[in-house]
Amino acid sequence: MRLPSPMTSVLAAFMYILMLASMTSAYGLMKTWYGKSLPWKTCFPMSWGVRVRTYFFDRVINIILSDEDAELGYVPLSTGVILDRNRVLTSYNPFKKISKSASMIPNINFQMISGRRRESGMCYHTLTVFEMWSGRQVTFTPDESIPIRSWHGRGAERHSPVHDLMVFRVVPAFEEIFNFSNLQEHEIEVGMQNLMFKMPVAKHGDKLEYPLQYCQMNINGRRSLQYYFFVTTDDVIVNCDSYIPKFWGHFICLRNIHNIRGLTSGALLVSNQTLFGVGSFALKREQIGILVFTDVRPYHDLIMNAMTDEDTKEENE
Repeated sequence: MRLPSPMTSVLAAFMYILMLASMTSAYGLMKTWYGKSLPWKTCFPMSWGVRVRTYFFDRVINIILSDEDAELGYVPLSTGVILDRNRVLTSYNPFKKISKSASMIPNINFQMISGRRRESGMCYHTLTVFEMWSGRQVTFTPDESIPIRSWHGRGAERHSPVHDLMVFRVVPAFEEIFNFSNLQEHEIEVGMQNLMFKMPVAKHGDKLEYPLQYCQMNINGRRSLQYYFFVTTDDVIVNCDSYIPKFWGHFICLRNIHNIRGLTSGALLVSNQTLFGVGSFALKREQIGILVFTDVRPYHDLIMNAMTDEDTKEENE
């Protein structure tokens, strides 16, 4: 399947309002951003790796939609990774419907874990919250250009796995708050602050190797993250052509050996501490469950261009 060339931001999937930026911490029962109260119900806006004794996924960005009427005070949308000084990569489908509602767009926010602390025997995460400046689908794909056989669902809920990648630009830039950390996972401890990690994106020719690990938002919509690990003997990598049409695009397929209920959009598939796949959907064929991730390798150059200063030059002028 041939990838279209990069499109200018005029053709981007989203039109956003430039907003001021803010920070907040994970403790306290109420947060306020420029007079906007977010009624988070507990001190734990999102749980990270301490529960499974891994700090690797501290680098995961959680993308949320603030909603005072929601049970948690917000709706979890997706997970993503930091690409560089001000950009986040995630899945496109969770934002397809939101992009058509101007009132919802300003409520998209990005949670980044920036530290850990211990208090009264409990471990707390310090969060820095960033707001969205703009964003677009990595390969702009108008709905009318997608074949009918590539759609799933109906009406506003329909979605397609074709080019299911999205890049956001945040404010303020990450590097305006903290320097990026080069700490190895075993060097991270509770009590550290100003932690911030980029995730390398696999390039064309990079080899997907065991061990693999992936992380996703809990399928039941709660705020915890789910982690899964695979070694060579698990033998989970399968040929996508045996399960889905090739014209759908570029994917990595894994057997669902953990029998999870589904794969959340934006789930992150990692090999050699490098991002290889972004969660798109799950399916079942003849009692065999398959988890399908968009393969980022063919899109590498498009990803690294999307929402950069050069790509958004017209918006900045």
